[in-house]
Amino acid sequence: SRDFRNPYWYGGNFASINDYDGTNATVVYSTAAANTTNDTVVFNGGGLAGSTVRYNESFTGLAGLIVTNFTSEFTLNKTGANKVLGFVDGAVIQTDATTRLSGIAITGNYTKTGAGDLALASNAVSGEEYNGTATLSQGLLAVMSTFNTGANSNFHLTGGTFSIRISGDASVSIGNLSGTSGDVTVNNFGPAANKMITVNQTTSATYSGTISQTSASQLLGLTKQGAATLTLDGSSVQLDNGLVINQGAVLINTANASIRNAPNPGTAIAVNSGATLGGTGAIRSEEHTSEDGARAA
Repeated sequence: SRDFRNPYWYGGNFASINDYDGTNATVVYSTAAANTTNDTVVFNGGGLAGSTVRYNESFTGLAGLIVTNFTSEFTLNKTGANKVLGFVDGAVIQTDATTRLSGIAITGNYTKTGAGDLALASNAVSGEEYNGTATLSQGLLAVMSTFNTGANSNFHLTGGTFSIRISGDASVSIGNLSGTSGDVTVNNFGPAANKMITVNQTTSATYSGTISQTSASQLLGLTKQGAATLTLDGSSVQLDNGLVINQGAVLINTANASIRNAPNPGTAIAVNSGATLGGTGAIRSEEHTSEDGARAA
């Protein structure tokens, strides 16, 4: 474990701390040192608030990353050609209630826990896709539209908020969606007020959390890609920018799903040839109501 506490630092595998003045520091990690596999890196507030952490080389054996007691945003800034921050399967990224961790590029599978935020803005290598499994159990996981997710990526929620941050374009794609609870929402940082999430469901799964909008002026819609089935049975599904099913099936078991297309009334739900809309729930909108599920081809 590498444990950084104000005003001291521990851990021989870190090459240096530069420009330490009690407020900011640059921590340089060098993989030339031994035993990088299964390490957990711990940053514990104090004078490292607002710091920059730079990794000299890529490494893929990190067992965990814990960032606590920071009152401002904590940024990981990797430079150079190798920008991989990789984790062993089951690794944990923990942020507490006071911390927002950003600037991180990830490969591999991980779990986000703790009441704080984790913001993903870029991929480990430019042009490559993230195809790992991210499990969100607490706090907020923010995925920017600049973060390229592959069709085989998995976002599994057991709690917390999965916030998709869209700037510029009106749509963003993720991979598979599943989970037992939590909330999926969209924040608009671009000129287009109404946004679409494309879910590429390649493995049939159920999502039992909610889907919501951040405000009445930021309408959310869902496009379903992939041959597998996505089942929605959470307490609330709000898609005021419409539902488009291009492939596979969407089963809505939510008792009171709100699906409409406020910008283009009359086109709330589109089910293309070979796709299926079904379920045991109720879909309510000004254009369509289904008490016993619907199926179209």
